[in-house]
Amino acid sequence: MVGRPPEDGDGGSSRDRTMAGLGSPTEDPVATLRAAGVAVCQPGASTPGFPDPSGVDATPPCRACCPPPPGGPAPEAPSAAVTGDARSPRAARPGTDRADPVAPRIPPGWRRRDRVVPLAVSILLAALVTAPLTARGWLLLLDWVPGPAGVGTGVLDPAALPAGPAFLVPVAFVHTVAGAWVGWVPIALALGVAALGAGRLVGGPVAARSVAAIAYAWNPFVYDRIYAGHLALLAGYAVLPWLAGAILDTRRGPLRWWTVGLLWALAASCSLQLAWIGGVVLAAGVVVRTRHEGPGPVFRQAAGATALAAVVVGAWAVPLAVRAPDGGGRAALEAFATRADPALGRAAGLLAQQGFWRPAPERPRDDLGPAFPLVAGAVVAGAGAGLVSGRRGPARALALGTGLAAGAAWLLAHGGAGPAGWLYRHAVTAVPGFEVMREAQKWVMLVSLATAVGLGLLTAMVAGRLRRPGLASVLAVLPLVLAPTLAWGLAGRVETSRYPESWEEAAPDVERAGTGATVVLPWELYVRTSFTAERVVANPVPSFFGSSVVASRDAGLDGFPRSRGAGATSPPPSTGRAPPPRPEARRRWEPTSRRSERRSCSWSGPTPASGSSATPASPP
Repeated sequence: MVGRPPEDGDGGSSRDRTMAGLGSPTEDPVATLRAAGVAVCQPGASTPGFPDPSGVDATPPCRACCPPPPGGPAPEAPSAAVTGDARSPRAARPGTDRADPVAPRIPPGWRRRDRVVPLAVSILLAALVTAPLTARGWLLLLDWVPGPAGVGTGVLDPAALPAGPAFLVPVAFVHTVAGAWVGWVPIALALGVAALGAGRLVGGPVAARSVAAIAYAWNPFVYDRIYAGHLALLAGYAVLPWLAGAILDTRRGPLRWWTVGLLWALAASCSLQLAWIGGVVLAAGVVVRTRHEGPGPVFRQAAGATALAAVVVGAWAVPLAVRAPDGGGRAALEAFATRADPALGRAAGLLAQQGFWRPAPERPRDDLGPAFPLVAGAVVAGAGAGLVSGRRGPARALALGTGLAAGAAWLLAHGGAGPAGWLYRHAVTAVPGFEVMREAQKWVMLVSLATAVGLGLLTAMVAGRLRRPGLASVLAVLPLVLAPTLAWGLAGRVETSRYPESWEEAAPDVERAGTGATVVLPWELYVRTSFTAERVVANPVPSFFGSSVVASRDAGLDGFPRSRGAGATSPPPSTGRAPPPRPEARRRWEPTSRRSERRSCSWSGPTPASGSSATPASPP
């Protein structure tokens, strides 16, 4: 019980009220608590069949400590709200073992703030990264080159198997409705959804949710993937914390296999690599949940989720896998091998979310210079401390599950060079569908998830012990410092571009020539262009002219198999003679080859300069 009503003729003891901290002697403690949103139990107050002596109808008391009326319902156990326990913004749910990961004393008036602040943090993070990218023009990245005719053959071609319909269909809609917005909208949505999901996964006070959101959406892994234009992978990355929450969060009772299966299928339908990455999270969840629910029910629920995800993903992935070219096998595994960090090495570098195989002009670790090992060590140590402390408290299922998944992902991220490299190399060539994981560094996204959870739990622990959640928010500085140049369009290293006006003039001629009648030279996938400030990007000509042109899809990697069809390493054979250029078009078109029946022409305007041989890149 929270308070005691005064007896008849007795105004109550002012000293008792003051010592109890319920306000001044002239205030009514019951009214004060009710104004704060706390339900108060008053024995003897008005209940059905028991009128209030004062004649004023009061809030019905809890039935656990007040006698029910004759023939009334049985007493109920008092809840956290009835007993005035305001330690957690959410009460414990039936059949669960905890209410929140950490439950510091938070005033009830902050409950709405617990929901609004993480949402505001997610929107702010997305805006800080993409605000300059909303300028007029098209955002052209390494593997993301949208244009008036589409988003590039490297994304929509069946050879780009990892990109699935859950990503391509919304992208096509945005391209149709908003045009150039298709360059930055997927990035903004991915960052916002990822941050909101990480905060929801950790739970607890506002500071813990905010730190987890920042750590998951603001890190070197996200920086590398934005610079490389791997937006389909970022979309699956955004769904990952929601999937982990459905698997590892024991607050919601037994594992709901249909929810897990649908979220798993959604992530894998954005990027097919999430089919394997989500499987590791499910395996970790099975290990954790068997301690609470027993192996039988958990195995049945996990099998149902796996079957549902396999049916949904297989419906679109299997037909495309038959048409997709050879992925390269061990040659591709070597080409996309995880790189060792210059200061930390491969093993420690993966914990710091490094190891992307593609060389880049500058990365956050280069911006930090000698301070990078110190900052990375602080982030890794803080995340580890949070996971260890969480295993001893009510967040043990979340801490243990994300820790197990991150440990397995760290081992797999070594690829063919790690302790189990022989097994990874065999899996790439022998296990059906595992070839999509030839770039092993993508496993690091589970390390990013564990880092976010660990820092969030550490923040919640500090806030719970100090009873001041605001002080724990200083931990948000750590992930921000680890990738300081992620803000404002990667510190201005990527920006929107405008296609040359002469391309607009040449478009009618290319369209009249017919589908596939024009070959784009130089015959390379990755080029440098003047309108992208000499940044290497995938050839943007197909995105501008559409199917009227034939362009190379050869990444220029040694030992890597060449693509078939429109991406062949030599111009495809002709099926008919293309009409010769009209006299008035000769100032823009110049014949360069007559080796086949088809006339191969190059544009004599601002032709891109080759740069792919020095800086190759992976398919989307």
